[in-house]
Amino acid sequence: MTQPQKITYLHPGGIVSYAILRAPSNEALHKTEPDAKLPIVLGLHGAGVEADSDLVRNSFAGAPDLQAWVLFPSGVTSWSGDDWHPAINAMIQNSLFDYRHELLLENSRGIPIYQQHGSLDDNVPPSHSRRMSQLLSQTGCASEYTELLAKNHWFEGVMTTPNLRDFYNRILKRQSARKPIPSAFNFIVANPGTMGSKYGIVIDQLMSPELPGGMDTILRTRGTFIIRSSEESLSLATQISRNLFQYFGADTEIVALADPDEPHEGNEIQLFLGNAYWPSLTARAPPIYVDKDVGLVVRDANGRSTSYDFDEGLGAILLWPSFGSNLKLVIWGSDLPGLLNAGRLVPMLAGVGQPGFVIVSRECMWKGAAGVRALGHFDSFWNISNRSVIQ
Repeated sequence: MTQPQKITYLHPGGIVSYAILRAPSNEALHKTEPDAKLPIVLGLHGAGVEADSDLVRNSFAGAPDLQAWVLFPSGVTSWSGDDWHPAINAMIQNSLFDYRHELLLENSRGIPIYQQHGSLDDNVPPSHSRRMSQLLSQTGCASEYTELLAKNHWFEGVMTTPNLRDFYNRILKRQSARKPIPSAFNFIVANPGTMGSKYGIVIDQLMSPELPGGMDTILRTRGTFIIRSSEESLSLATQISRNLFQYFGADTEIVALADPDEPHEGNEIQLFLGNAYWPSLTARAPPIYVDKDVGLVVRDANGRSTSYDFDEGLGAILLWPSFGSNLKLVIWGSDLPGLLNAGRLVPMLAGVGQPGFVIVSRECMWKGAAGVRALGHFDSFWNISNRSVIQ
């Protein structure tokens, strides 16, 4: 049992995922009190690395006496990247708050942090770690940083360098007794839909309605994704299904758009073409809808409506509530090019932020974000927020 073992578990997305668990060795157990409960060291490997690889499995082989369990989660898949202009760019930057680690660093207070980085790293520049170390210090977090001379991104023994082993031992001894919850602490949240808890506290909504979360919230499904599509949009539905599986290991079921819309466990993706109206599953109609006599209509926070003709390449993608606490992602196009244009914004890669809704035009194909007709967020009542951009 001293060899790393592969364990499986049910992922919140409904798929079977795995992790690598390294049990403490006999040498480590001999140094441990009989009834002591050993802590868990969580090993977070980089993107593109399988947790089941020898590289990860043996990364702690140089610390056989480590008095702890070591857990390497797989992250669903080994891979999980934006070309987006002033008001529009500001909204896009807001959508990236989930990935702005410098804004969230205060959550690290009370957590011992040790950074090490190879000076010859040609994969991730050492400047990233230097900057992070500086920011941690400015935030008042307890952290240590070592730059390893003449070392690259990965090398044999990278997880068991002398400084790291000393850090493990110091922290594990200190963590033998559970610390009480501090009487005062800060909890910084950018997007409640993708943020975890702190000291058992979960933030459900933000007081500011401008940043309730972007489209990537759709990925927090509790079951199989349902993709609703007509025959005309089936190729896009298939591509979305393939991408969800490739990047997230997610299960999907493609059903006909005309099939009865009944409650189900997972989030939903709906594809519409032309003057088809997407029905609302809530008591109120969405502020973005299709009027066959007018075009695509967007109603802002003050109740003013802006309409867009059914031009070639016009498309829309928006997040909307579904049954219970589930969500649906609506993708619409005035024609097939418009649908495919909007479909490019289905969240697939970490670090690429999309707001709650985007109206795209044919010009987006060569102008990028400069071709956007409207984009923004919804507030907690699913109205378009005041800071959204509608042109």
